[in-house]
Amino acid sequence: MILQKRRIKNEIVMKNIWEKLKELYDQNPTLFGILLFIDLTILYFIIQYIIL
Repeated sequence: MILQKRRIKNEIVMKNIWEKLKELYDQNPTLFGILLFIDLTILYFIIQYIIL
């Protein structure tokens, strides 16, 4: 029962996050692309650092 409530809460939170991302993309696709590129670049370097 508790796990089901937690799962439902997590689904609501994820839905809100996706809605915010869609709003940002709709308002300014270029900014969204730049921010996405920066995020992916940071993740790439973190993964490279962990591997080496």
